[in-house]
Amino acid sequence: MKKTKTLLLLLFLSALLFTLGACNDAIFYKISVEQERVEPRIKGSPTNFTVFGGYMYVASGKTLYKYKDGIWEENESINGLNIVQLAADGTSLYALCFEDTTSGITRKIFMKTATEPWQENTLNISDEHNIIQSIYSAGNELYIGAQRLNANDFAIYKIDGNNASLVVEGRNDGLLNGAATDGNNTFLCTRNGIFYSDGSVIEGSNINFIGIIALPNKEIVAITRNGNLYKVETTGLTHITGFSDNRWASGSIGLWQNVENLSQHILLVGRQDREYSTTTGYTYGYMELELDSSGGIVSDKSFREPGRTSEVLFSSVDENEPYVSSLGRQPVNHIFQAPDMILFASTQKDGVWSYRARQGKRQWNAED
Repeated sequence: MKKTKTLLLLLFLSALLFTLGACNDAIFYKISVEQERVEPRIKGSPTNFTVFGGYMYVASGKTLYKYKDGIWEENESINGLNIVQLAADGTSLYALCFEDTTSGITRKIFMKTATEPWQENTLNISDEHNIIQSIYSAGNELYIGAQRLNANDFAIYKIDGNNASLVVEGRNDGLLNGAATDGNNTFLCTRNGIFYSDGSVIEGSNINFIGIIALPNKEIVAITRNGNLYKVETTGLTHITGFSDNRWASGSIGLWQNVENLSQHILLVGRQDREYSTTTGYTYGYMELELDSSGGIVSDKSFREPGRTSEVLFSSVDENEPYVSSLGRQPVNHIFQAPDMILFASTQKDGVWSYRARQGKRQWNAED
């Protein structure tokens, strides 16, 4: 009996040492793949990205930046105002700016063309909903979300030059947070419904939607706050899939195409913790959903973390662990693939990041 107990104790200790060794190996490996953070060229909390005139634009604070083929330029400021959002249609680049005055924050829209400098777009909108909160383009159409002063009451306007036509009358929680077109129909996304451009609401869409996008094959999909993805059609909504890790969607939504195989497409959706804890802290970044060769939805696919190539056929990153220890720790407000196919992200407070070759290896890090 004594020998049996001794043998069992030895087996237990051996198993414990093996487990601890394996755990330490995993910890040391995660440390080994962490990349030293570089100083970001574009600091702070950058805006969304947009393309106009062959350049990709992004702003942070009072500075507008433009990018093309690996080269950044600090573009002009816009009357010294803070820039909070960008949009572009077929002829103009637009910037939603705000000015902090003694009477409060004033929001203004400025626009420029390929030949004309920035000028204020003096919109003729209702006195009731005159606080501009958001601006989005869908194809060659431009829309703004506006709010009634000191009220949870929002309206949506379509913009044509300096003219604004009311599309959606005041609604609670109806702030415009996205727009997309399939080439025939334009869909306007809010937390309280998805609307056609004529102002009618899609049946059953009074869900907490926070982002919408047109896929490469022109299908429209929208994401809810709790990470559920829906296909949006004129006939209604179809649920596709959802996050499986009980985390929120952040609102960022973008597309990735493999420069080495143009038939490979991925939908990218930002995620964030519902609350901080020792077990879920630093889990942000984005999730991936494989698309088919046309860039459309595949019915049996689910969201996965980037780099888990054992679970998916392809990914926007080469490995999961370096992603987890870099952008996977960053709340991502916007994600976008530039015309030169480099993938960029605007983080919540640590500037613009990019996925590109550094020190001989592709990695997510601050764009320098």
